[in-house]
Amino acid sequence: MRGRAAATFAASLTLQDITKVYDGKSALDGFGMTVAAGEIICLLGPSGCGKTTLLRIISGIERPTTG
Repeated sequence: MRGRAAATFAASLTLQDITKVYDGKSALDGFGMTVAAGEIICLLGPSGCGKTTLLRIISGIERPTTG
């Protein structure tokens, strides 16, 4: 019998006006998005645009400057 390969998540995620500043330079500036329960998203962008910073804030590793 085969098991399921996918994970399920029951929670949604809403980010509003997220800003993160490092040494006077903005890594994120007023970022916002909503991810519905069960929705899958992908973050795309060039190096240095804030993808990792956003993921670190969502996971609780970093605290946003505002938002």
